[in-house]
This record gives sequence, C-alpha cells and structure tokens, in this order.
Amino acid sequence: MSEKIQRVNSYEDNRFDKEVLKQHGAFIVDDKYKCSFIIINKDSAIVKWDKEVEVNKVIDEFRFYSEHIVNFYNEDMELVRKFNEISIFDIEIKDIQPSQFFVDKDKIEAIKSFIRNEKDIIIPLVKINDSFVSLDGHTRLYYAVSKSIPR
Repeated sequence: MSEKIQRVNSYEDNRFDKEVLKQHGAFIVDDKYKCSFIIINKDSAIVKWDKEVEVNKVIDEFRFYSEHIVNFYNEDMELVRKFNEISIFDIEIKDIQPSQFFVDKDKIEAIKSFIRNEKDIIIPLVKINDSFVSLDGHTRLYYAVSKSIPR
C-alpha cells in the first residue's frame, strides 16, 4: 500500500523522461515506485505508474499543483479518472496580481518546451475583493510578459 508521495522538482532525474520533468509531472511513491504525468492539452494528462502505486492518491497530489487537469488517461488512452471541469477564462495579464515576485531560470527554460501559445498559459487564481491574485504559475506569467503574449 503506497503512502509517501514525493514530487520530483528536478529537471535532471534519469528515472523519468525529460518531458515529464519539464512539466513537473514526476512523482516517487514510498521512495522507490514511479508515477508520471504528461499533460496533453488544457484539461487532460496521460498517467503512467508502477503496479505498486495507488494511482488515485498520486492523481490527487498532482491536482494540488494542476487542478485544471480533470481527465486522466492511461497509455492506451483509456480513461482512468475524471473530475468536474474547472472554469477557465481569459484575463489580461495586467489584471493579475502576483503573490510571488521571483522566478527560476531553469523553470523558464522548461516551460519553453510546452508553451506554444496563450492558451497554454493557465494560472490558478483567487479573487480577493476586486482583484485576481495568482496562486501559482508565476514563471508562466513572467514568460508571457517577456514574450508579449497578450493574455
């Protein structure tokens, strides 16, 4: 029974594909078993896991970081788990208040591999009074501003 779930935050780990690491989709369970996620579009991911892994627990952990991913498929594209859709809407970058004021150079390099257009930039927000505050995605916001991506 798997219990300890650890997200791999490194971009160098020979247990996982580079694409998985760049998307922060690598997890180690009980210090030895692997589970990985590849985001394939705005709301779906492919999940691969060792047979010893309780995949639903790792999916829950993954969604802590990527709540907008609501459809999880295995390698054969069979639905493993589905959640209710999350409201995704367009907002001008200037209307988002960051809650963190620093970004990591390595993360900037990593996100270049999967941000192709403005629809790939999904930022979890919370509305406080009349302002939208980013909970995560500060590097994606920085990248969007630096590349003059409008939203």
